[in-house]
Amino acid sequence: MSAELQNKLKMSIERAVSKLIEQISEHVIDFTYLYSRRNGIELDPNQLKQTLEIVKLGIKDGFLTKIDLLNSDIQKSLNEFVAEKETPLSLTSKK
Repeated sequence: MSAELQNKLKMSIERAVSKLIEQISEHVIDFTYLYSRRNGIELDPNQLKQTLEIVKLGIKDGFLTKIDLLNSDIQKSLNEFVAEKETPLSLTSKK
């Protein structure tokens, strides 16, 4: 697999993971609002909003600080996959 193709694949995976993280972040915020209302948890709306904004920032920061680890793992897996595809199969018969 060419370096350019590997780069495109890594970027595509990174975009998909970023989109997933954003969707999870929005879900956590919506879920927290709904859960607190549904279960009668008394929270100051302004404090809840500020706290959830901090949570959202924490999720984004976590993504940005950990994406390099994901890219490293992906690169390792890609290298192993490519190595398997480029290694000729040995044809031996077992008796």
